[in-house]
Amino acid sequence: MTTTADLPAPLRALFARVADGDTPGTLRIVTGLGPEERKLAAAELPRYAAAQSAAHRGWWEWREQFTPLIVAGAACVGGAAAVTSWLFRREFRWRVTGDGDARIILALLRERPEPWRADAARRIAGRLRTPDLEHWEVAAELVRETGIEPPADEAFMAGWLRWGLIDERAAADPLFPHLAPRVFDCDSLADEFGDRQADTVARLVASGALDRAAVIEGAVTRLLRDGPAAPVPLVWLLDALAPTLDEAEGLARDLVRMLPTVPVAVADMALARLRELEAAGRLEDDLLAEAVEALAFRPEKSWCAPPWPGSTTPYAESRAAPTSGCARWPRSSRSTP
Repeated sequence: MTTTADLPAPLRALFARVADGDTPGTLRIVTGLGPEERKLAAAELPRYAAAQSAAHRGWWEWREQFTPLIVAGAACVGGAAAVTSWLFRREFRWRVTGDGDARIILALLRERPEPWRADAARRIAGRLRTPDLEHWEVAAELVRETGIEPPADEAFMAGWLRWGLIDERAAADPLFPHLAPRVFDCDSLADEFGDRQADTVARLVASGALDRAAVIEGAVTRLLRDGPAAPVPLVWLLDALAPTLDEAEGLARDLVRMLPTVPVAVADMALARLRELEAAGRLEDDLLAEAVEALAFRPEKSWCAPPWPGSTTPYAESRAAPTSGCARWPRSSRSTP
């Protein structure tokens, strides 16, 4: 049975650096290997990893070797499928990720021909999993550099939400034209869309990089779709965009229909928009009646008691009588913009 002691001197030095958990040393040696030495290293890497796994009680006893092993594999393993399998080797999921790891891996993969890198981009993207999204940066950069169609994988989209949609530079990202229209359809939106993403989208709308009408409609539609799990940061986005009366009127039916189930912050936003429409005489009678009916199903019964802000006329006296026990239009818990 071959051991590292039987390998040529450069490879013995390589595995000594790996055993020490020395990533810079591993990189320095591996980039100096010739083609035949790299083939030998590629053949030895799986045997070495298996031997280490067998020699220890668990991954935690040799996790310092994981990143050097990944670096060695990225440089030496041949096919795109084999490199992808190596990057996602089961034990490596427990490695401690360094800030510069993705840059090192990418620098090594850039030595390969473009068709190889395009194949690797698709394969790595297909192996991404939430919530850790290990190697997303590698996959994304390969997609950008090769110009291939961005993968439709949900995890790839989640990674772009987390790391790509964080400031106005997103508009210059080659992934932007492909992924931005899919933001509100992403299954991981509730996990990945926070205040930073909301602020970024609002700024991109203001700059003209994103279509205002499409963003407002997409946000409202997603709130309605998710109901009790509706992402509250979408409320922050809508507040920042401050829909006009014309815009709110076109969405009034969706705003009413989300009232029974959405979180308090979302319902509060919807009520603010509906109150503005009613005050302007632009809320249809059937929608106002439906809104009052919807509020009867919410636990916040206090919303049913007060009349309109600034008004002493109950809904029952000013419009058609309500069909439920909610007799008056609610007062918002926050000021109307």
